[in-house]
Amino acid sequence: TQTDHTRTFSVTVDTQPPQVSPQVTRSEFSPNSDGSRDTLTLNYTLDERLSKLQLLIPSHPTVQLVDFAVGSHTLNWNGKNGLGTVLPDGSYPLQLQGTDLAGNQSTTVVDTVQVDTEKPTITQSSPIANANLNTPVSELNAIFASDTGSQIDFDQSTITVKDVNGTLQAGTLRQDGNTLVQVLDNQLDLVSENGTYTVTIKGFDLAGNSNTSTLSFAFDTRQPVVSQIRLNNIVFVGPSNINSAVSSVEADLVDNGISGLDLANSAIQLSKSGAVVNGILAQVDADTIHFQLDNALQTNGTDDGQYQIAINIADMAGNVHQQTTTFIYDTQPPKLTSTSPFNFSLDKLRVDQSLTAITATFSDQNGSAIISGIDAEASKISVSKNDGSVIPATMQVDNASSTETQNIELRFESGLLSGDYLFSATAVDLTGNKQPTIEYPFYVDLQPPEIQLDPSDTSIVSLTMVSAQILNYAGLGLDMEKSSLVVNDESGNTVSAKELEKTDQNLVWRIAAPLPRDGSKDGIYTTVATFTDLEGQTYKQKTKLTVDTIGPTLTSTTPAKDAKVSTLSDITITLSDNLSGIDFGQTQVTLVSST
Repeated sequence: TQTDHTRTFSVTVDTQPPQVSPQVTRSEFSPNSDGSRDTLTLNYTLDERLSKLQLLIPSHPTVQLVDFAVGSHTLNWNGKNGLGTVLPDGSYPLQLQGTDLAGNQSTTVVDTVQVDTEKPTITQSSPIANANLNTPVSELNAIFASDTGSQIDFDQSTITVKDVNGTLQAGTLRQDGNTLVQVLDNQLDLVSENGTYTVTIKGFDLAGNSNTSTLSFAFDTRQPVVSQIRLNNIVFVGPSNINSAVSSVEADLVDNGISGLDLANSAIQLSKSGAVVNGILAQVDADTIHFQLDNALQTNGTDDGQYQIAINIADMAGNVHQQTTTFIYDTQPPKLTSTSPFNFSLDKLRVDQSLTAITATFSDQNGSAIISGIDAEASKISVSKNDGSVIPATMQVDNASSTETQNIELRFESGLLSGDYLFSATAVDLTGNKQPTIEYPFYVDLQPPEIQLDPSDTSIVSLTMVSAQILNYAGLGLDMEKSSLVVNDESGNTVSAKELEKTDQNLVWRIAAPLPRDGSKDGIYTTVATFTDLEGQTYKQKTKLTVDTIGPTLTSTTPAKDAKVSTLSDITITLSDNLSGIDFGQTQVTLVSST
C-alpha cells in the first residue's frame, strides 16, 4: 500500500518591518521615588504582533517590553535600565526596537528624555532671610539656578507671604527669566503693617523635583529713640545748666520697632560752638552707649560755654533718628560790676545826698562764652546801719533772668539820713554759682562843707594875698593837687600869681606883681576857690573884691572955702568916689582954728 505523507500548510511571507509609533507626553522625569513624576509615560502603537519589543538606551542595557499585541499600549517607565538600575541624571535619546514574527526588525526614535533627580536650586531671594526693611515692600523675588537638567516649572512654583497672624498677603505671580516674582496687591508701607512676615518659596522643575525655602523678614519703619541721658552717671534732662565737671555722656536707647537696635551705627557726639569734643565711644550693654571724654571739662572757666549733645540712634532696619539737647556749662560765679548813683568800693564812700534808691549791676559774662545768666530771684542786695539793722526796702529787677548785665534796684521806703551804712550784695547765676557776699561801707553826710575866703566881698586898696579854707569837710580826703584858687579881673583875665600854696585844707594865693596905685587897675575882681576831694566831688566858692587905690574927692563945702561968716553952727562937706564909695564911718571932718 502507498502511504501519503504530504502536509499542506500556509506560509506568510513578510518582508516588511513592523511599524512602531511611540510618543511621550513629557520628556523630563525624576525616578527618585519621591512620588512626583517618578515615571515616564511612553505611549506606543503596534501595527502587528511582535515577537520582541525593547527600549534602547545608549550605553545601557536595553529594557524588554512585554506588550506585543497589535494596538495601543502604555509603558510607565521607571527610569531603570535592563539590569534594573536607575539611570543616572542626564539626557538620553531613546529608541523602540520591534521584531515581528517574521523576524523583521524596526528601530524607531522615541525622544530625548531627561532624567533629573536633583531639586531645583534657589540661588537668591529678595528680601533675604532675616532681612530688616524700612522701605515699602511691593514685590518679592526668588531667583533659580540655571539647571543643567530640566528647566524650572514656573507654572507650578509659588511664593506666598503671611504676616505674624498667618494672614496671606495677596498678590500676583510672574516670571522674569529665571526669576519668580510675587507682586503684592497692596504694598507694605504703613506703620500699622510693621511686623514679621514669613515667605514660603516653592520651586518645581519640569522633572517634578521640588524645593521649598522658608524665610522671614521684618518690616519696621518706627524710629528708635533715646529714653535717658546721663552725665557722669547722673540723669540729665536738657536744656539745662551745669557747673560740675563733665567726663562722660551715656544714653539708654529704645527701639520702638521690631528689628532691634544697631549700636554699631549709633553714636554720641558732644560739641561746643560746632567744635567736636574728642572722646571714646563704647557699648555698655544691648541698649546703652557710653561716650568717655578724653579730657573732662574743666571747672576753672576755660571750658565754659554752650554744649550740644547729639545722639544718633539706628536700628537694624536702617531707621535712623537724631536726638539733640543742649546744656550751658557755667562754672564761674557772676560779679557785681557797678552801683549807682554812687559807685561803691571797699574804701568808705561819702554820700552828700539823701539816697532813695541804689541800683546794682551784675554780670555773668566769662569772656565770649555763653553763660547761664543772673538769677534775679536768688541774687540779693541790701543796706544796713552800723548796728546791723537792715534798712527797709524793695527790690526791682529788669527781668526774671538775663544773659547780659542785670540791674537790680533797691528802693528805700524813705531817704537815707546822715550816718554810717553797709551795702551788701550777693550775686547768683541760673546754674547756682554764687559770688561771695560783697560789703562796701559808705556814709551819708547831708551837711555840705563851707569855704571861707579872706578877703571876701569887700573893698581893698592893695590886692596882694587871698586865702581859702574849707570847713566841715568829712569825706575820704581832699585832692589838693586838683584844688585851685584863682583871681580874675573885670575883663575875665586871670591875674598872675605865684605858685599856689596848699596846706591841708587851706589854699593861699599871692599876686606875682603889685598892682599900680594910680587907679589904672582899679576895679572889681572875682575870686574863685575850688576844692576837689578823692571821690571826685568838687566844692566851689566865689567872691568879689573891689580894688580902689584912689581916695574920695572933696567937691564942695558949706560954708565955701575962704568964706567969712559971723556965726558957724554946721559945716557941710560934699565928697565923691567913683568906685568903692564913701566910708562915712571912717571919714572924719576936723575944724581947725587959724589963730
